[in-house]
This record gives sequence, C-alpha cells and structure tokens, in this order.
Amino acid sequence: MKVSFQQSNAAIEPIALIIAQERTQEVETALHILKELSTDSSHLLHIPLDMISGTYHSHGSVLPVSSITYFYASHKKIFARHNRQDWQVNLTLKMLDTKLDSQQFVRVSNSAIINMHALVRFDANLAGSYAARLRDGSQVKVSSRYVNVIKSRLISHL
Repeated sequence: MKVSFQQSNAAIEPIALIIAQERTQEVETALHILKELSTDSSHLLHIPLDMISGTYHSHGSVLPVSSITYFYASHKKIFARHNRQDWQVNLTLKMLDTKLDSQQFVRVSNSAIINMHALVRFDANLAGSYAARLRDGSQVKVSSRYVNVIKSRLISHL
C-alpha cells in the first residue's frame, strides 16, 4: 500500500482517503486503524513513543525521543528541545504525557515535560520556586504542583 501526505491550508481537519480497486483485507485493516484513531485511540496510547517527527526552520526530520531533553508549550505550539535546537512537533503535551516512557519522562508543569535522563540538578530557591537544570544547559521551571512527583522520582532512582 502506498501512503502519501498532501498539505492544504484550506483543510479544517485532517481527512484520510483510501483509493483502491476493491475492499481488500489490507484496506479493511487500514480503515479500522483510522477509525480507531478518529474515535477513541486511548488503547493505542500505551505503546511507547521511540521516534517523533519535528520541524526546525522549515526542515523536517525524525528525532529519537531518547535524545530530547524536554518538551514544552509556547505560543500554542509544542516544541522538543533536541541538540540545543527547538523543533516544533505536532503532538499535544497531553498526548506526549501518555505516549512517552513514564520511566524516562516526567511532567514538571502544565507547559513542560522533561527527560529524567537529561536532569543534572533540581534547584529550589528561598522564594519557594523550583527549576530543573538539564544537560544542555536549559533550565525548566517546575510548578509546585509537580514538585512531589519529581522528588519521588529522584528518590526512586537512588
């Protein structure tokens, strides 16, 4: 089966169209998968995400998830920090939160998910704010709501 993508600025939502001479088992399987994705794909979300596609200055590439230091939201877009570059990705943080390996990635705020393997230091200041320092020099604010989650993950890794 050939697969292609066509971008259209006129599209309001994605449309999947299968063109075939007949309705074969391969077509039925593809239709079933697409129908599941468009309705309730929660049962598919337990499959860990190993690779993710991203765009950096109009250049698209597939990135290994393990090399991403963190994901974050900015201006209603989602970015992956990879090799000190911010790649735009087409998944929401909520989707990433469910698809990423929970042993490796942890939510630290409503707008960020960090790679625990990239964590160098967890800082707290006298004002009561927290930050995660990552191996690429990035500093990510940790919301007080998520501090106990990070602390328990750090303790469990000792």
